[in-house]
Amino acid sequence: MRKKSKILKNMPKSIVLETDGEAVVGIYGGKKSLKKLKTQKLKEIFDPKAYKRLKKLKKKKSKSGIISWDAREYEVYFKRDVFYFYDITPYFEVESKLKQSLDELTSKKEELQAVFDLAANGISILDRDGMFLYANKFFQNMMEYTMEELYSESCISLSSPEYSTPSKTAVEKAIEFGSFEKFKKVCVTKSGVHLNASMSLAYLESRDEIIMITSDITEDIMYQDKLKKQVEIEVAKRTQQHEIMCHQSRLAAMGEMIDSIAHQWRQPLNSLGIIVQGLRHISGQKNIDAKFLKEIESEMMQKLNYMSQTIDDFSMFFRISKQKENFNVLKSIEDAIRLRYTTKKLQYCDKNNKR
Repeated sequence: MRKKSKILKNMPKSIVLETDGEAVVGIYGGKKSLKKLKTQKLKEIFDPKAYKRLKKLKKKKSKSGIISWDAREYEVYFKRDVFYFYDITPYFEVESKLKQSLDELTSKKEELQAVFDLAANGISILDRDGMFLYANKFFQNMMEYTMEELYSESCISLSSPEYSTPSKTAVEKAIEFGSFEKFKKVCVTKSGVHLNASMSLAYLESRDEIIMITSDITEDIMYQDKLKKQVEIEVAKRTQQHEIMCHQSRLAAMGEMIDSIAHQWRQPLNSLGIIVQGLRHISGQKNIDAKFLKEIESEMMQKLNYMSQTIDDFSMFFRISKQKENFNVLKSIEDAIRLRYTTKKLQYCDKNNKR
């Protein structure tokens, strides 16, 4: 019984108007105040718009109609001079709200569509296999495909062969972890042009779809390559200039070294000159001591070896060699001290001679 009363309560309220063609002869249902409408003409009770619809029902031009009456909405039927009014105001309000919501959703969809199409990046929606469900205008123009053509393509099929497997892996990771960002690969357009692209994918679990944002970074890659070449050229120029400066520095040092060699040779040459003069004097003697000659020979060879060693020491300074060799630090220090000692000794002798 409770269930039945609940159904009756939710049923539309009804009003029945019995007419003689133009005037009301009987009223059933509705408010008590409606009783005063008896004997009044329909034209006087309803506004022109509602009255016009009632006339259409009377002429059987329509089966039913909806009119506004007394701030309520009624669905009206006509049969044998009797009008049946069913109060549908609650349903009409719900329908009105639904229509308003639908209009708002349509408006939002159009706004989102405009944002998608005006975006400066390619935006697309994929299924879990990477197949295209939607792509904005930017992506279509970038890849040279229409939306109808993209329906039969995937983000994997639009990749260059070497990036097919990584693209499939990127889709799988986006589904597994929720997103996969800044995945760089090479895409192939419809005309066969290869584009360097950066992609970010986000998985929508509620819809089981993937949103993919694609950026064309071909110009960025070209700029980076160009910049890299310019840097390499500039480094080569600087290296060449450095080598020239080093060469000039070595030439300047060579002059100093030659001067040092001349100083190193001055004493042994003087000693050899004195020995030669002594030999000339000794050669005039009848008895020449062989032991003495051997000592002179040994001293001359010592001087000559010293001069030869001096040449070797200074030539090593100018010899460019990239081969690794064992380096005796102690011997190098002793050679440097010896050269320096001889140079200072010669300078001291030069000062005494000038005095």
